[in-house]
Amino acid sequence: MRKNFSFLLFFVIIPLFAYSEEIQFETGSFSEVLLKAKSENKNVMIDFFTDWCKWCVELDKVVYTDKEVSKYANTNQINWKIDAEKGEGPELVKKYNVKGYPTIVFVDPEGKEIDRIVGFFRPGEFLQLMKDFNSGVNTYDDLKNKLEINPYNTEANFLIGKKLFDYGSAAQSKQYFEKVLNIDSDNISGYADNAKMYFALLTNDIQSLKNFNSDYPGSDVLKTVSIMVAEYYYQNNENYEEAAKQYKIAFDNYGVNDEDIRFSYGQYLLTYAYSIMRDENADKEKIELGIRLCNESFPYVEGSVNEGSLYYRLSEFYYRLDNYGEALKSIDKAISVYSNKTFTAQREKIIQKIK
Repeated sequence: MRKNFSFLLFFVIIPLFAYSEEIQFETGSFSEVLLKAKSENKNVMIDFFTDWCKWCVELDKVVYTDKEVSKYANTNQINWKIDAEKGEGPELVKKYNVKGYPTIVFVDPEGKEIDRIVGFFRPGEFLQLMKDFNSGVNTYDDLKNKLEINPYNTEANFLIGKKLFDYGSAAQSKQYFEKVLNIDSDNISGYADNAKMYFALLTNDIQSLKNFNSDYPGSDVLKTVSIMVAEYYYQNNENYEEAAKQYKIAFDNYGVNDEDIRFSYGQYLLTYAYSIMRDENADKEKIELGIRLCNESFPYVEGSVNEGSLYYRLSEFYYRLDNYGEALKSIDKAISVYSNKTFTAQREKIIQKIK
């Protein structure tokens, strides 16, 4: 099982605005932000975003408004947003080798990278990563240093493998997970089960994932593995029927209200619907199935950025059925969740038909 780490918190007197339940982002240029960081002896969190990135919207809505996240961020670091495609954005994207969005890069007052968060993480994990990076703990450099001292450090091998996995560097991460399995086959450290999960995922070893419960009874990642199995079937070979069976098993084992499974299941329903939407030859029966999938997904995605994706898919399905009134209502709902070029182009397409 994965170990917990404790961190020493230092309490200081800070302005009341720092407790705002929303991260306060600095304005101005990058050089101005670094000057402020130097004057306050703080690191900088740079949020690289684009106007078409839906998970950037979710980050704003769910993570940056979290009370604990915003309190920590406003107190302990300088926060700055940059559109990756405008102004200084392209230059900084090149400087920090940003590959996807959202990417949140933490730098010291000189602009040297400390570490980064790639993709969307929920508030609790995002908060812990901020604390780690500002403390210099479990950063990429910190873990590499530990491995230089002891190449057989099981914890460091696993954590750097996971970090690379989160970065999207699958090929690099695999060697670290494999090393954990080689040096701790009996899972004495409590990291071998975690490493096995990632290694099986990276090698498409679905059977190892399905055997995980018997191989590692009591593991803290059993629920995660059950979700991975379900996701494997629809993401790897579009076997939506088998995926549905695996989700039923997961819900039966962990409850219909489990947040993690519900989130994944919502993604599954929308992906299934999207597979129908992208089929230009889908007949009326398939399109009606797409509508049912969207409607079923609503309780699982309501209030999230995925609600916009739901209504966009519904809009296209109604459009293909020549129900332009419902198509317009749906795309307007999508735009109310978050607006992007795809949604506005869809609305214009529908308006042209109504005219």
